[in-house]
Amino acid sequence: MSSANKRLQEILKKEVKNTGKRVFLVEGEDDVAAYNELLNRRFSFSWEDEWLITHAGNKQKVIDILAAEPSWLGLIDRDEWSEDRILQEQNAATNLLVLPRFCVENYLICPDELWVALSDNQRAKIKGDLPQLQTEILIDKDKWIRHAVLWSVINPLWEGIKALGFKGALLDFDNAQDEAKIQETLNKWHHFLEPRTIFTQFQNSLNVVIAKNESEQLRRWVHGKQFYYLHVHQVLNRLLKQENAEVRRKKIFQTCPLPNDLDFVYQRMGLL
Repeated sequence: MSSANKRLQEILKKEVKNTGKRVFLVEGEDDVAAYNELLNRRFSFSWEDEWLITHAGNKQKVIDILAAEPSWLGLIDRDEWSEDRILQEQNAATNLLVLPRFCVENYLICPDELWVALSDNQRAKIKGDLPQLQTEILIDKDKWIRHAVLWSVINPLWEGIKALGFKGALLDFDNAQDEAKIQETLNKWHHFLEPRTIFTQFQNSLNVVIAKNESEQLRRWVHGKQFYYLHVHQVLNRLLKQENAEVRRKKIFQTCPLPNDLDFVYQRMGLL
């Protein structure tokens, strides 16, 4: 039994049971907590009459489970996926939804949204008000954009090289006896991983993203999970008070502006 099918059976037997509810499937347990909070704030608890939100474990498991349960809905992080990849996956699974931001933590990192999420007492501790918060959070924004753009260029290489048979094709017993086949396979891998081509792609993508407005950069082109834990959380610790990163994460989701870029999800759930 595959790990995705094992998780599917767990959901059916331990969570859905005989409730008759449809499943809203997300990647991880942290995602469950975040979307539960946002749904409860937007619709009180009425959405729970028809829906159960739970996690699959990762992106691929969401996709695999949705293929087996077409009446369920799934939402995954956009991450480094291109528009072509999103279209390809959604054509294969019409019940698959893709977050408009890089990941769910990108709702925790935009200074204007964070400012609204803070209490009056917290805002009073930031002597320079919103401009100071913006300055401190955005001080290394361009470095984080470079990181995320490189992520978007390098991560897909793993899937591409696997599609070329890495490494099983070369280690096949019969292929190992054929020197021409070995050289042909190595040349394919070498061509696919040609450094100048990859670096040029990185530079071109970076130029495109640098030209976008700051709001889109923060929502779509910064690795929100790493940016929150490694930078934004540290800024807030310095400006406000020391706090556990997970506790702060939960509090921000409780008070942040309700994002209107999730309305398409609520519409597919029949809540709007």
